[in-house]
Amino acid sequence: MNGHLCSFAVFHHLLTQDRISPAPRVIVFEMEDIVRAVLVLCLLLFMGVETQSQPAPTIEYFTVDNHALDYPAVEAGVEAANFSWRVVGLREGDQMQMHALVGGQWRLIGAGFAPEKTDQLVIAHPLDFIPPTYRLSVVDAAGTPVAEHVLELSYAPPEGPPTVSMFLAFPPVEIIPLSAFDEPFHVQWRVSNRWFNSNLVFEQVLPDGTILNAEYPRPAGWQYAHKADYLHIVYPGDYQDVVLQLRVVNRDDGSTLAREQLTLHVDNNVAPQPEAVTFTVSPETAQPGETVTLAWEVVNTDVVFIEYHDGNPSGRCAGNLERVYELPTKGTVEITTPEAAYSALQFRLFADFYIEGTRHNCSSPQTPLGELSVSLTDYIGQGVEYFGVEPPRSLSAMSLLCRGR
Repeated sequence: MNGHLCSFAVFHHLLTQDRISPAPRVIVFEMEDIVRAVLVLCLLLFMGVETQSQPAPTIEYFTVDNHALDYPAVEAGVEAANFSWRVVGLREGDQMQMHALVGGQWRLIGAGFAPEKTDQLVIAHPLDFIPPTYRLSVVDAAGTPVAEHVLELSYAPPEGPPTVSMFLAFPPVEIIPLSAFDEPFHVQWRVSNRWFNSNLVFEQVLPDGTILNAEYPRPAGWQYAHKADYLHIVYPGDYQDVVLQLRVVNRDDGSTLAREQLTLHVDNNVAPQPEAVTFTVSPETAQPGETVTLAWEVVNTDVVFIEYHDGNPSGRCAGNLERVYELPTKGTVEITTPEAAYSALQFRLFADFYIEGTRHNCSSPQTPLGELSVSLTDYIGQGVEYFGVEPPRSLSAMSLLCRGR
């Protein structure tokens, strides 16, 4: 076939040369031209056929020497196995890659290694109810896979039932305050000899026997055998004990393989809440630039703070909010109202708080102990409606004088 193609190509070439006689049906050419054309065209044709026919790489084998993985060791990240592979026919630009299936996605664990090798790898837990799964692949220079082999590993049968070796509050406590029900409750646990097809379930058992789900939503249903995390607990009422329950469940039939309960006593010695005995301002009406005096007395706390702003109709978050921290529980403060102010100064009294990142937020995370307002006469903007245009603010220039008693 190649010979016919070469002959046709030579004949076509010669027909287009000046040396060919213009007379019809009579072709005259030199033998040297024929030889040269045949050699050049056949060589090019041979090279093109060879390039197009180069086969894609082939993965001859991809194996592992451990066919009975210890599941608890895999989850703990201490189980290893020897992987072996051989790939032939790699072309220029081809690259080998290996991925592990983790969390439902293929995660790259290595690339650019030798086409034939044996290497020991720590087994990657898939974070799911499937065996560890690996993929060996070859990608070309454009990143397109041209060969791949998927290898699914297997676990050894369990030698006994799982057990709950630890289920405690974190840090370990047996008595919790009422405030514990206002936020996620921290626990820690450890399950020994966990089965591959088992999962952990966290519940709260109410005094009447009702069982509530105590888990917060999580992206995957699979849960670690050893971890510290948060649960949602419900106040049972009347200071009755909180009973949390950890069950190890067989996913195949729903049976309970192990169970452990954590009992927490609710502290009925409720600490008294902060309360404002007095919170006053004098005078209640003032002109911009005049001084007003705040007085307060608060019990059941060690320190208070006051926040205030100038009644800006665009809201308290517009930059005109000020706070004075670490005030005594009984005292006074004098504030000179700003020359550039709105219709009123508004004051709020709080028990002080020290939660990092919240002290300078626009909205306080507490309920105020008291609220006051000082009306301003002849204030800036009186009789004027503002539509997104605000007069200058000068709250940061207020003069403060705090007197503790």
